[in-house]
Amino acid sequence: RRFAPSVVVGSSCFFPRSPRTQELMQQILAKAVLAPSAMGKNPWKFYVVSSPEVLDKVNAQTKKPSYGAPTLVFTTLVNPIPGFEMYDTALAHENLCIAAAAFNVGSVILAYNYPTDTTPTLKTILGVPAEEMLMPVGIAMGYPDMHTATPNRQISAVYL
Repeated sequence: RRFAPSVVVGSSCFFPRSPRTQELMQQILAKAVLAPSAMGKNPWKFYVVSSPEVLDKVNAQTKKPSYGAPTLVFTTLVNPIPGFEMYDTALAHENLCIAAAAFNVGSVILAYNYPTDTTPTLKTILGVPAEEMLMPVGIAMGYPDMHTATPNRQISAVYL
């Protein structure tokens, strides 16, 4: 199945504050969950943060920039296959970012465990139950500032 007519991603985005609709996010998440996962468990649960009050709290308490994104998406795993947590999450996040691009929504993947692990703080802010594993990655989403240039990337490959 094809859900993104083209993939042109890789630029850092700075987002103007603009509202995200729940319907649009639901369409993007519907594509994210098409990602493969270990033994087909699809262990993802997404926390979509678009409330300005909660966004401000996340930014202030984690001291992480979200580049003015009007939406942050965090992922928890419920009963994942041990050892496959990062792979499953990375595949779902890749689908999410590609699907967002298909809807002209920009995305930036943010680390919430470097240099300081802020996942305990995030779990409290988001109200994540103890049995869910919060992944240390968030995705900032919004309509990108189209004046931000896509950086040139070098291809490193060995052909045998």
